[in-house]
Amino acid sequence: MKKKLIIALFFVLASVVIYAAGTTLRTFSAKTSGTDIIVEWTSVQEVNLKEFQIERKSDQSSFVYVTTEEAQGDNSRYSYVDDKAFMSKDNNGDQVLKGKEYFYRLKFVGEDGSVSYSDPVPVTQHINSVQRTWGMIKEMFR
Repeated sequence: MKKKLIIALFFVLASVVIYAAGTTLRTFSAKTSGTDIIVEWTSVQEVNLKEFQIERKSDQSSFVYVTTEEAQGDNSRYSYVDDKAFMSKDNNGDQVLKGKEYFYRLKFVGEDGSVSYSDPVPVTQHINSVQRTWGMIKEMFR
């Protein structure tokens, strides 16, 4: 009797986990492109999914909300350009580039308000002097 109860409980918990995590990803990546980070993912299955929320964290902070992408359905491709990650203000209030490592994750928000998360993916920006100078010049004209 005890063994049957444990097995039944296992199947109930497994079905709750599958329902809460009803989204399956084929790919999820983040890469640098100049002074921006491109976050891309492809879904295989989106069961009762309302939206994806992209979250970012640095090595010294916790995850913060970046943006929301509405769910488009199974086998969809998504892309988001984060143009604010590597920018900060110096003591004079000017925008400057900083070389840092970040982690991105997806927050899956279900139609019923349930939430689950993807594994985080790292991305590191290596800024050379040409990129730094060009980034500063571009910022002057924004």
